[in-house]
Amino acid sequence: QMGVPYRIAWQKIHEMEERLGDSLVETQTGGKEGGGTKLTPLAEAYIKKFNQFNEEVLAFMRSRHVELFGEP
Repeated sequence: QMGVPYRIAWQKIHEMEERLGDSLVETQTGGKEGGGTKLTPLAEAYIKKFNQFNEEVLAFMRSRHVELFGEP
């Protein structure tokens, strides 16, 4: 969806895990049910916090824009 090559995406995930000292994804290799990858609870918490942060920054930017330039 983001247009990032598979290899680069995994590299970035591993870099983040290394810096955090914790896992962000859990992988399961093939078998009867097939393999897969899912986010850890830590990764889900980070995504939730980032989304909240992003919403708050956008709200601040909108209100500050109105203060400085008036309504769009």
